[in-house]
Amino acid sequence: MARLGGDEFGILLREDGVAASDVAERIRAVVEQSTFVHEGSSFRISASIGLVKLDNCAGVQDALRLADVACFLAKDKGRNRVQEHRPSDSDLTVRVAEMSWVNRIRKGLDEERFCLYEQEIRPVAGQLKGNERRELLLRLRDESGGLVPPGSFLPAAERYGLMPLIDRWVVRRAFELIAERKHSHRKIAGYAINLSGATIGDGDFVDFVADLFARHDVPPTLVCFEITETSAISNLDEARKFIARLREIGCSFSLDDFGTGMSSIAYLKHLPVDFIKIDGSFVKEILSSKVDRAMVEMITKTAKIMQKQVVAEFVESIAILDELRQIGVDYVQGYAIGKPIPVLTLREEKIA
Repeated sequence: MARLGGDEFGILLREDGVAASDVAERIRAVVEQSTFVHEGSSFRISASIGLVKLDNCAGVQDALRLADVACFLAKDKGRNRVQEHRPSDSDLTVRVAEMSWVNRIRKGLDEERFCLYEQEIRPVAGQLKGNERRELLLRLRDESGGLVPPGSFLPAAERYGLMPLIDRWVVRRAFELIAERKHSHRKIAGYAINLSGATIGDGDFVDFVADLFARHDVPPTLVCFEITETSAISNLDEARKFIARLREIGCSFSLDDFGTGMSSIAYLKHLPVDFIKIDGSFVKEILSSKVDRAMVEMITKTAKIMQKQVVAEFVESIAILDELRQIGVDYVQGYAIGKPIPVLTLREEKIA
């Protein structure tokens, strides 16, 4: 038996007639019966155990990795349980794939293979010049130079606590871009930068952003942080404080994927955001579904009453754009407006 680090321990068992699963269960039961007393208060203890047969492993590192995956799955299923690794288990297969992404993500950061794309957010009415906005989107290039879609690596980054690290890379790169473009002929009213739920709970992030503003001399009015409705609602008080602190600096906020929660409108009253981005699942069916059109119209009217601007994403045709114009949406984003394109430096733009 050995301590691997933190609250993780490893145990090697010989095959001597006693089933490893029985030993693991006995260990779990003994730990569960233990009580930790500190300063007059008692605390119950539990153990999540991942069990792996070594003859199913390619080597030491593979054994540790599979045991780690099984342990994570034991935690996911409610903790205080034993989870045995079986090659045929689909849940474990998914976790193994996610674990492999952890190393690929870290390697991608070290080798600077992350990059930004940008997509236009266009005002529906009024003059276009000076009012155009851009959303900055994260991409990863694999070892051969091909683009990896965010849906492939972000779930693993979220599960294994890598999103604050990725968010800081995105924000740092975004500020470098905005600072570089300040003196160009291009007039862009603002840049939307996505943040994860984990970063909302990062107490040092506001100071990190304040330092970037000072270092790059970027006007705060150009920066709009975008958070999802789900991440904001999951910890409403923390989200409110986080948003308020960055708005004091001068940033604006957009609430992404709006309408997916069961109580979206009720929570909206308590979130000091400037933009509402209607979830694309309502927008793309707006021409064929009366319910989706009614949802978009209701969200737009409510947002206007609260003096918030409305953005519709997934605008994939001119017909959808015309419908959104009638409803009164302020901004539109989607393939009918423009597809995401790579972010280029001023030097690269001149060459292009």
